[in-house]
Amino acid sequence: MRLTTGRVFDSLGELNAASAHLQRAAELFERELGSSHPQTLASRYQLAITLSNASDYEQAAAVLGAADSDALVAGSNPEAELAAARAWGRWYLLQGRAAEAAPELEKAALAQRQLQPNDLQTLHEIRSDQAQAYNHMGRAEEAVALLQELQQPQYRRAASPARKASTDFLLGAALLYAERYGEAEAVLLNASGALDKIYGEDSVQSARARSALGNLYFTIGRAPEALPMLIAARATLCKLYGPQHQVCLQHHGNEGIARLQLGEDRQARQQLELAHGGFRERFGDSFTGTQVLAYYLAATLLAAGETEQAATLIGGLDPAILASGSPGAHWGARVGALAATLLLLRGQVDEAVRQLREAVAAMEAAQLQPWILAPFREYLRSGEAMLQAANKS
Repeated sequence: MRLTTGRVFDSLGELNAASAHLQRAAELFERELGSSHPQTLASRYQLAITLSNASDYEQAAAVLGAADSDALVAGSNPEAELAAARAWGRWYLLQGRAAEAAPELEKAALAQRQLQPNDLQTLHEIRSDQAQAYNHMGRAEEAVALLQELQQPQYRRAASPARKASTDFLLGAALLYAERYGEAEAVLLNASGALDKIYGEDSVQSARARSALGNLYFTIGRAPEALPMLIAARATLCKLYGPQHQVCLQHHGNEGIARLQLGEDRQARQQLELAHGGFRERFGDSFTGTQVLAYYLAATLLAAGETEQAATLIGGLDPAILASGSPGAHWGARVGALAATLLLLRGQVDEAVRQLREAVAAMEAAQLQPWILAPFREYLRSGEAMLQAANKS
């Protein structure tokens, strides 16, 4: 009963309650059955998943490590290995470490098919996580194919209405990553309506769907439509999760980026500083979310002429880490354009113009959205005007 109750609370986003029930379940199983019993191990791996969902990665890792040690003492146990792969995959996935998550989730999906072929609901959950990992690895079309597989009748029959709506939401997000925007909008609108009916408009699930729709509109340059959705999603998720939770901080960042696109620089900076500071304190400078927020905060600071603080942020950007959080966004050229803008504002005009021309050409070739390109084109025009004026004099 404790285990089942914990899983229910986890599905509702009530993670503190879920953790308490799952912790007690693990203690009871250990007392009655021993630390290496398959049921004890399963409950501990489930606890680790919930702790990961709560962004308590350090405690989740401790639970995972202890469970792995007890599983090793017990010897070969395919069920425990399945539970471990699933939990480690989730742990990596939520930290933006998709390349490490994917093989664990692939292992879990294979084991699930072999050990529990009739439990399509659990396989459905594993494959959903697997698709998210593929999204963040730049393998969006593979994610779309995997999620479309879950639309087949045998999976739809096995899934609850809530699970089906959640899968539709994930499919819409995958289509967004795959830049299939028209398809993504239709799927996300349908999923959002279904989640509103099932969970209510003030639920975690509905807020995430609104956030995805907002991100879609933001991506395709419809920021005025995106911003109210992102604000509403941020307000709901911060209320439910708390102000320092990763999900809340992420949505402050999303709102800040949208405001930056709309030219609301002051409000954008407030949101981005809050989100970046929270991510940096909790996860460090090399965390994917920290890097993405640092990029946009640096752009905001450059627009305000605050070059020293911007230089510190730009110096710490890693295009490979940025790509793991937002694949296909051509981060090398974008970071190069930021660095060139910094040179321009510091008076190194010749070199700045050379680098800006190169970066802008690369972004144009990649057909990045106009709102991404516009400020760098303006900086380039300004730099070229400075060179022309210098040559005339």
